[in-house]
Amino acid sequence: TSPESKGKPYTQCLAYSSDAGKSWTKYAQNPVLNQIAPGNRDPKVVWYEPKKEWVMALYFEGNDFGLFSSSDLKTWKQLQRFNFEGAGECPDFFEIQVEGSKEKKWVFTSASGRYLVGSFDGSHFVPEPKPQTMDHGPNYYAVQTYSDIPKNDGRRIQIAWMNGGTYPGMPFNQQMSFPCRLTLHKEVGEYRIHRNPVREIES
Repeated sequence: TSPESKGKPYTQCLAYSSDAGKSWTKYAQNPVLNQIAPGNRDPKVVWYEPKKEWVMALYFEGNDFGLFSSSDLKTWKQLQRFNFEGAGECPDFFEIQVEGSKEKKWVFTSASGRYLVGSFDGSHFVPEPKPQTMDHGPNYYAVQTYSDIPKNDGRRIQIAWMNGGTYPGMPFNQQMSFPCRLTLHKEVGEYRIHRNPVREIES
């Protein structure tokens, strides 16, 4: 809807930096992924080590999402399309270890804070049958986790946009939530995420 993009299809494009993010160059052959659905957007790209490939989670429209893979970030192959009822947009997709075990699971989250826990083999995500809700408050939306946290730290840290967070006398808007550490637990036969403010807040 901006003057630059009005009337153009939603596509996924690539930009790169060779100076640690001080400047950016748009890839000359953009888009790297053409429009699939009218409002497809919000790519989250993660590295899948077993296949040495990138995996992209992408919002399509309604409650539909997709997964794609690429070896070079420029050519993408669709792996899967699936429906996630009541999810919203802004997908996130990551692997996390189950607390107290060596087991690892993949988690797919959405803007609304609803999430699926399942398995992923590099080609197909198979979720557990019951979606979970991470937060029941009114100001928790568009959640994302930080990528590439140093291995010697190892935490999975999530932050949300505090949608609708307006309070008496507040001199600003559009603030973010406290960052929280996510941990995955197996409880009474199902997997659940626990979310706690990061320890740095105490200081």
